[in-house]
Amino acid sequence: MTTDNLGDVSVTWWGASAVAIEFDSYRAIIDPVLVPDAGDCFDYVLVTREDHDHCHEPTLRRIVAGDRFTRMLAASGCAQASRLDVPSLGDGDLGFVEPAALTLMHPKYTRRGGAAASGAVVEVSLPGFRVEATESNEHDSLTLLGSRAWGKRYLPADGTPWPAGRGPLAPFGALPPLGFVVTAENGFSVWHPGDLQIGYDALYRLAGRVDLMLWPLNPMLGAELPVMEIVRPRMVLPIHYRPASQSPPAVAEGLRFTDPFSGRPHDGAGMAAYREEIRSLIAHGWSASPRDAEQRIDDLRPAIHDLGAELLTPLPGEPVRLQTRTIEPAMGAAR
Repeated sequence: MTTDNLGDVSVTWWGASAVAIEFDSYRAIIDPVLVPDAGDCFDYVLVTREDHDHCHEPTLRRIVAGDRFTRMLAASGCAQASRLDVPSLGDGDLGFVEPAALTLMHPKYTRRGGAAASGAVVEVSLPGFRVEATESNEHDSLTLLGSRAWGKRYLPADGTPWPAGRGPLAPFGALPPLGFVVTAENGFSVWHPGDLQIGYDALYRLAGRVDLMLWPLNPMLGAELPVMEIVRPRMVLPIHYRPASQSPPAVAEGLRFTDPFSGRPHDGAGMAAYREEIRSLIAHGWSASPRDAEQRIDDLRPAIHDLGAELLTPLPGEPVRLQTRTIEPAMGAAR
């Protein structure tokens, strides 16, 4: 049973995967990257994975240093990023967050089914919001932007910097990337899938529960509609792309070895040259985006409408106030 009412939930996409959610006097942000004036704006920070365009250490440090900050919820890989072959900025491994303010989470909804490991935190209640973790990615992180191997790979003991491409693999599923279902106290829910690439059975447990699904264009390319058919959100808002109004970093104009959209190396590119270019892109706030992203959004607009969802397309930094719902779960519904 639902009761529609005009509430105080607003959502702001800041570019890349960064999305702020405000309810009443509480403010949370997911995957903040170069968010203007982020220093003292947020109570809560949620981080889906350890890559630079999700776990952006310079931005995280500014938020954590603010008087307003109280809690960070993060994927476990974020606390080991410096030991993994992943493109990241900084080597703080979230050590700049007070232990009492940091919670490393594991997915409540997993692609392999079954319960989370004993003692794993899969759901957190905060003033203003409840947060549940979903598993993201078809596989564990693709560790090297130029590698064809799957799985997070620990850096060798000699400290060779990313992307070393050697060292033992972390156990499969040991450091899962996440998505988050954020439900405000008035019942309005937002699902950020992280870098989800494909749907899985456990997502059926979210069917009918998601008011707003954030649609990560770059990682979910080709799998969008099947995921939406499973979850059946009321609204969809595209993220993880660069709109035509947002120019790529100037440094991208001189690239010789790297695709400025995907971040992949061109055929025949040497690793040293590619490493230099991709590091420069990362340092200038670059994140991956599909080519013709806005055309992709327009192409899927009719199908999204046919699923009964409203498509929202705000520009980065443009807040959207949403009609909220107070939700009374059906008897026996999974929560």
